[in-house]
Amino acid sequence: MADYLEARFQEAGNDAAFIAKALGHIARARGMSQLARDTGLERCGTPSAASSA
Repeated sequence: MADYLEARFQEAGNDAAFIAKALGHIARARGMSQLARDTGLERCGTPSAASSA
């Protein structure tokens, strides 16, 4: 997933929406609960962060 994300950052340039979409893909692939644990975010805040993708 790190390689995927790195490639998306390079492709996105300064496009925040593109990056948000890539983060949403990773969140769905890993599961929101696991993402919340990995990032230290609260579980309730992760769906809204990913839904902007």
